[in-house]
Order: sequence, then structure tokens, then C-alpha cells
Amino acid sequence: MAKVDFVKIDEARFVEVCRLYFIWKDLNNSIKSWTSRGGGLMSR
Repeated sequence: MAKVDFVKIDEARFVEVCRLYFIWKDLNNSIKSWTSRGGGLMSR
């Protein structure tokens, strides 16, 4: 049977990744909203 090693993540890094995920999610939603209104970055 093969040995499987898992990555260990400390709590501080986990919290930071969660925080950055939600920041990215908000940014992504803002970009989607902006481009769906016809005011996209490429239309200028």
C-alpha cells in the first residue's frame, strides 16, 4: 500500500487563505457586474 502524505497548514495561513478567497470573490463579482453593464475595460 502506498504512503500518502498530506500538506499541513497552520491556522494563520488557513485564515489568510479564506480572507483572500472572499476578497477575490468580491472582486470577481464586481468585474462581472461592470462588464455586464457594457462598461467593460475593453470597450474604451
